[in-house]
Amino acid sequence: MTESRAAAECMNQSRERSAETIERISHAAQALATIEISVGQIHDQVTQIATVSEQQSQVAEEINQNVVRLVDAAQQSDTGVGQTHEASHELARLSESLQHLIGNFKV
Repeated sequence: MTESRAAAECMNQSRERSAETIERISHAAQALATIEISVGQIHDQVTQIATVSEQQSQVAEEINQNVVRLVDAAQQSDTGVGQTHEASHELARLSESLQHLIGNFKV
């Protein structure tokens, strides 16, 4: 009978260990499910960040193009101002010359 009891005792221990193993596997499965959900959320956030980064890049490019246009317009304006300045000086010179010529006429 001692062998029977020993065998029964061994079976009971084996059953208890099996139950503990099943419980550990259950906890591990729950932990993996939580990790899977977290990875999915992280993936979604990374996708959103990539989308926003692309949008910001497009906006930055538009701003850059607008700045280039502004610089071109400012340069054209500067050229126009220079030409106007030169034309004003020429008009002033011509006006003086005309006054001098008019001064030569006697009535």
